[in-house]
Amino acid sequence: MEAFQHQIDVLNRAIQYDRYALFLEQGLGKTKIAIDLAEHHFMNDHIDGVIVVTTKGLIANWYYTELPKHSTCWWRAFAWGKSKELMSPDLEKLDWFICNIDGLASQGIVPYLREFIKDHPRLALFIDESTIVKNIKAKRTKLAIQLSKRCKYRYIMSGTPITNSPIDLFSQCEILEPGILGHNSLYSFKGRYCQMQTMRLGTRSFDKIVGYKNLDQLTAKVQEFASILKKEDCLDLPDKIYRTVPIDFTPEQEKAYTELRDKALTYIDDKEITVVNAISLINRLLQICAGQIKIGENYLSINNNRLEVLKDLVEEASGKTIIWTSFVNTATDIMKTLDDAIHLPSGLTIDKRQEIIDAFRTDPSIKALVANPASAGHGITLVESSNVIYYSNSWNYEHRAQSEDRAHRIGQTKNVLYTDLITPNTVEVKVVELLQQKKNLADIVITNEEIRNLLDVSIC
Repeated sequence: MEAFQHQIDVLNRAIQYDRYALFLEQGLGKTKIAIDLAEHHFMNDHIDGVIVVTTKGLIANWYYTELPKHSTCWWRAFAWGKSKELMSPDLEKLDWFICNIDGLASQGIVPYLREFIKDHPRLALFIDESTIVKNIKAKRTKLAIQLSKRCKYRYIMSGTPITNSPIDLFSQCEILEPGILGHNSLYSFKGRYCQMQTMRLGTRSFDKIVGYKNLDQLTAKVQEFASILKKEDCLDLPDKIYRTVPIDFTPEQEKAYTELRDKALTYIDDKEITVVNAISLINRLLQICAGQIKIGENYLSINNNRLEVLKDLVEEASGKTIIWTSFVNTATDIMKTLDDAIHLPSGLTIDKRQEIIDAFRTDPSIKALVANPASAGHGITLVESSNVIYYSNSWNYEHRAQSEDRAHRIGQTKNVLYTDLITPNTVEVKVVELLQQKKNLADIVITNEEIRNLLDVSIC
């Protein structure tokens, strides 16, 4: 596949570094750049192997799609969950080891990884969707940093490197080189770029991030070892078009929503609420809006008007439709409603996941794909569709941004229509507003008053 000019420019800069970040917005083809980068080092005898650490769902994308499409030299790949055994080293071929981030802690994968490292002393490491290592305290991040120390070349890749706050950058960049951002600890980094405020919760006090500072300096620092590109700077892609379709509550939904909201308002009058509690509460309200309710530890479907509206929207659309929903029961209900849809659930084997994606792309009888943006919103290309419906949203901006760009990327020739199904006068409206502002719920300073403002909306 012929490279775009922005891909050539990024590649020409990246080959000058042994530590580099590809912060390219979704749809700009950063995987092709990564493959070209690895092959450049291989052809120039800099490396003899490549390790790709990514999400479980993206292993298939590398193995089945990206490497066959973009490789120009002889290559072989061991993909965790797909390959049976490692190949003996072959100096004529570039060997790839592709695994998911959680596999780094798996007793099953460790022996294979150790053997691959032993057989390939000159390695390049790529962390694909590097926000998977944004938490410096997480075990997966610590293991990834340990792995990086065994690799001659280190690269991180993400379309949304800052999903919650600039803090997300710190551990991602530590993969490249400890202290590459000019700070040897997260504490020092926060002191430079975060505005802190002492908060009190009963008798306990703690420091909370309430804002950010010196971000122009942080951007300049990152640009020393990164390419940061947005689609509007590089591609003449068709437009994104947004619309909302209001969906009224059924009496059952209104009763369930009002009871939970009123209970929550009473609760926060008496107790200090935390970010975790606030997100959990709002998520339960979003579930009711989408037609799912939690009773005890079980999730049940609740009578709603969304399914009928969704069916009409899919039938009136020209071509294929992607339907994103964040909740399991709603996906099940959608599949019962639509006769010509296919479901991409989480937890599938690599082969089965790819089979479903290929079927949606190529089978003319399949009109819709139902998926969860948390598990399917990364890495895959779905330009066969220009009609995207958000049956439900979560509060997570990264999930929204990534899932939007499955259809709006290189290869798309039509304007992409994004439809949000929203119940008026509910927290759902405010959550979508935050997403449109490229914010997570956790971005706002969570106080009891702010949570009350989110919840205290009259049902009309």
